[in-house]
Amino acid sequence: MDYTGCIVYYHGELMCVRDSQTKQSWCPDCVELEERVCQAASKRPAKLVQVSVGDRPTWKDPECSYRKAPFNLTEIPTLVQYDTEGHEVKRLVCDDIKNESKLQQFFE
Repeated sequence: MDYTGCIVYYHGELMCVRDSQTKQSWCPDCVELEERVCQAASKRPAKLVQVSVGDRPTWKDPECSYRKAPFNLTEIPTLVQYDTEGHEVKRLVCDDIKNESKLQQFFE
């Protein structure tokens, strides 16, 4: 998929594979931060694209494609902004997303 000019929110959830009882992602940090990320993104004209890294066993596998180039994710959730040529401009990982100031700065 082409993410040029977008902000991509990588998370641990497949919309059809949520916990059947809680209706939430298997990733507790993703559950905690989803609403905050969406609210912060709504204040910016850039397009926010949500991308699932798969279910827990897929993400935990060292061979997971999102752990390798060009994504090189080390943790989820992760926000990545790409420029109009598809190059990464900036990245914010889980603990930094939890910091309201850093999250707001990311979307400025």
